[in-house]
Amino acid sequence: MKSKQYVAAFVRPAANSTKLEETKAQRQKSLKEMLINKEKETRRELERLKKYTDPEPLSTAKTANRVRDNTTRKRTKLLQVDYEELQMAHIIEEKFTNELQAEKNKNKLLTEELEQLCFSYRVLKAMYEHYVPKIREQLMPFSVILITRSCRRITCSFLMKPPLHSRWRERRTKTKGTR
Repeated sequence: MKSKQYVAAFVRPAANSTKLEETKAQRQKSLKEMLINKEKETRRELERLKKYTDPEPLSTAKTANRVRDNTTRKRTKLLQVDYEELQMAHIIEEKFTNELQAEKNKNKLLTEELEQLCFSYRVLKAMYEHYVPKIREQLMPFSVILITRSCRRITCSFLMKPPLHSRWRERRTKTKGTR
């Protein structure tokens, strides 16, 4: 029993020591990154200061030139951005102009087609109004013949068949007799 406790006592500190080593490594890593970043910032600051502190005596003209150059750079950057925006606006305008022109062309073609169809309709209507009355006059004798024949058939078939109410009575009497 004592041997198990003895072994467990040595195992626990080993696990704790690995955790301790891991946290030390993480702290060293973060400290190293922080120092690297600070060094970069310091170098940038040093470069900036070197620009304004030449070994030669500083003159107001040189300082003014530097300020003017910086202002000019900023203006050119703004002008560059404005120029790019104008280019995009011009491209979009050209695109819409082309689309509008295409729609105008399409509309023109459809209008021409509509005019052709209207002309064809007027020609067909004129032909209809001219020829249909003549054809009706020519067919009039045939229609009279057909009407008289159909009237004869109707009267003949009507005379041959008994009236509907008598047929109904016959059916009704048949069904009552079978019950």
